[in-house]
Amino acid sequence: MKRVIIYLILVCMLSVSVCASYDDTSEHWAKKEIENWSEIGVIKGSDNLFRPDDSITRGEIAAVINRILKYETISLINYTDVDSSMWFYDDVSKVASVMSGDGITFRPYDNMTREEAAALICKMLKIEKQQIFINYDPSKISEWARGYVSALEGANCLPKSFDDSEFKKNITRAEFVYILDKIIETEFLKKGHYSINTNKHVIIADEETIISDMKINGNLIISESIANSDITIKDVDVNGKIYICGAIRGNVKLDNVVANSIIYEAIPQNEDDIIIFKPELPDENIDGDTENQPEINDKPEINDEPEINDEPQIDENKYYNSIIDSDIDLTGIENLDNTKNGYGPGVNVDEKNRPTGAINLQEKYGKYDAYFIADLSDKIYLTFDEGYENGYTPMILDKLKEKDCKAVFFVTMDYVKRNPELVQRMIDEGHVIGNHSVKHLSMPTLSVEECIKEVKELHMYVRENFGYEMYLFRPPMGEFSEKTLAIAQKMGYKTFLWSFAYRDWETDNQPLKFTAYRKITNAAHGGAIFLLHAVSKTNAEIIDEVIDSFRNQGYTVKAFEIGDK
Repeated sequence: MKRVIIYLILVCMLSVSVCASYDDTSEHWAKKEIENWSEIGVIKGSDNLFRPDDSITRGEIAAVINRILKYETISLINYTDVDSSMWFYDDVSKVASVMSGDGITFRPYDNMTREEAAALICKMLKIEKQQIFINYDPSKISEWARGYVSALEGANCLPKSFDDSEFKKNITRAEFVYILDKIIETEFLKKGHYSINTNKHVIIADEETIISDMKINGNLIISESIANSDITIKDVDVNGKIYICGAIRGNVKLDNVVANSIIYEAIPQNEDDIIIFKPELPDENIDGDTENQPEINDKPEINDEPEINDEPQIDENKYYNSIIDSDIDLTGIENLDNTKNGYGPGVNVDEKNRPTGAINLQEKYGKYDAYFIADLSDKIYLTFDEGYENGYTPMILDKLKEKDCKAVFFVTMDYVKRNPELVQRMIDEGHVIGNHSVKHLSMPTLSVEECIKEVKELHMYVRENFGYEMYLFRPPMGEFSEKTLAIAQKMGYKTFLWSFAYRDWETDNQPLKFTAYRKITNAAHGGAIFLLHAVSKTNAEIIDEVIDSFRNQGYTVKAFEIGDK
């Protein structure tokens, strides 16, 4: 009897009242997360208390999961310890696909351990197991649970209280809610129209929740609770998988949606019920093997006699920009539009996974020798921006050399002056040096004369100190106008933007390696121009694996050279 009374008290905590704030959480480390999930009605307290540090039971967890995913399918359960009179009966019968008992008992009053909770959350969100541990001792985790704990650690969603690596301890209410908050985007559990990029997994469980024009760096799960509805998800880039749960009876349209794969549990009644657009890879399988290619030595020959002039010499057989040496012909420049455009290729892609935003701008501004995306081919052009040195360029160069892969490095005047040995190494190892301006200013905000100065001064400095002629210009911040594109063209330059970039430049907030790898490799497309920042530790660590993936997908990875289009 005591056990039943205690459990009824616990039930009240999760089912009686919705409260955004509780008397016992105001100073708690998980206060924010508890409030988030209370506000949307997934967790509930009693008498203005939540008891965050108490253990949570299996019955309570079944209720929480069902409130999130809103399952409809009821499984026939024959547990000896669960009957239809119990408050959690419906929840237990609906979560059977992710949470079950031993066939005889469900143990609804038992607590759940941390490792059991990790496995359950991964199954619920279709998260694949990993095998890399950074902060935890795997010997303290049951062998069957290590892959699940590793996956959640990799997603950076485990609380500090787990630092003791005691994963066989019972998980508390606060710990369970904290993990849910860090790995599930709560905004999309509310009704509304959303276009918010997120690094979390997304669950759509209400027909009045609409998402469009956004990126999801995780899985997208469409609950069976909206299976009868007509749903359209448009212009969404899912850097994971899409799961359509339950027996699909409605009309689920994925319009201009990109994902690793789309999985659903039941064959739709009509083949047109689910519309899937997948990227198409080039037909040819080019492995990038250059082992049998003739060796080309394009360095200037060294004269045994002493040089009278010790300045770097220009190789007459190489490209030389004579236009920049004389007065620039600016005929018609003043009549061009100088409206500043802040560039980004957007999330929409065509059937070949090529960003439509980049394609449209290429069609509009290509006449100025501007490249937002290159011609459709089996080539991927790899570029790095070098605003300052953060210690990772040598590692990047080492890995490029190991993979026999060339790239473009866009440098500023400050970078060149501070890191002459790295610039020389780039040149010596066959990479392309690009002009990223003297002061890294927004070009459309400058006068014509200032624009010319930003490009020309760096060009002449590199020529005079390294004997190298630059021919590619990347405008700082990607900001350009029709006029600035034309000015660069008048100076003998091609403006080289990009068809892929991601948030990799925040050195104190680096993306996880497997997340970055997946985001980059999933974006592969013919004629791609990839912009990566060399200040990124993550980029330096994964660039060799990225190159391998591109080549395995059938692409040739290279620098953009004279003659490429």
